[in-house]
Amino acid sequence: MPIDAREQRTFVWTAITVLIAFATFMAIETALKGSGGLGTLGVMAVSFQVAGKFLIFSGLHPDVPFRPFEIATFSLLFDLLIAVVLATGIERLTRLPVVGPMLANARAKSHEILIRYPGLKRTAFWGVALFVFLPLPASGAISGTFATALLGLPRMQGILAIGLGSAGVCYLFATLAIVLGEEGKAMLQNPWLLAAGVAVFVVFLWWAYKHCKKILERA
Repeated sequence: MPIDAREQRTFVWTAITVLIAFATFMAIETALKGSGGLGTLGVMAVSFQVAGKFLIFSGLHPDVPFRPFEIATFSLLFDLLIAVVLATGIERLTRLPVVGPMLANARAKSHEILIRYPGLKRTAFWGVALFVFLPLPASGAISGTFATALLGLPRMQGILAIGLGSAGVCYLFATLAIVLGEEGKAMLQNPWLLAAGVAVFVVFLWWAYKHCKKILERA
């Protein structure tokens, strides 16, 4: 089977699996919490794009029907759903005026480099995963998907990177919520920790630049 056809088939089955997992989760939560739970999850889905993963700590409040690990699972599944939907339509974005040709050109060049130098593909993969994992402003499934496209990563590797990063941050936050309560949220929202997260990502970018430069110079 040609590589493109195999990737397409894997992507389709992945999309089906994500949809089934998301629908199953929603059905179970609706059966346990009632139809009102759907409205709460809908509000959370929108709020995640503003408040980020800190919304997981809302599960500590008695008036919220979902516990932290339930919210974390919903957030992970929703991120995967976003990644699948955006990956499905990413080719259409390349047809947009002005921005489309720039995106298509960047993707083509990045993809060609990754094909020639597999070591760079691993660096790009873990870069996207780290970007989604760190609680940085504007990091998440949406920006992670666009980063994947610009870096030229295949769709499946992009979805896997986003899934790993999202699972890490979601269940880390849920664990801190259970163990430390509101103190865990206050700790994570400390501006020094945010600065440390930015510093970690900048250091990774510097290392990735040096690593990629070394590989390209050897070629």
